Amino acid sequence: MVQSSRRARDDEGTVIEWAIEAHKAASHHAYHIPNDRQLGEPYYETNLPVVDRQLAKSGARLAHILKLTLEGN
Repeated sequence: MVQSSRRARDDEGTVIEWAIEAHKAASHHAYHIPNDRQLGEPYYETNLPVVDRQLAKSGARLAHILKLTLEGN
């Protein structure tokens, strides 16, 4: 039940808000490159949950857009 309420929140907002949110996630996580410039296992392990969450959100958002488009709304 938690997942369906999370999915409902994921497709709320505008496309611009979604882009800003994704940019913030990247800025706070993916753009923090280690000083040695090596993207090793710690970088991967830290960022994988962020990537997984963003992919889940984008799937819910795409489904929402397709539903609205196909319903003619």
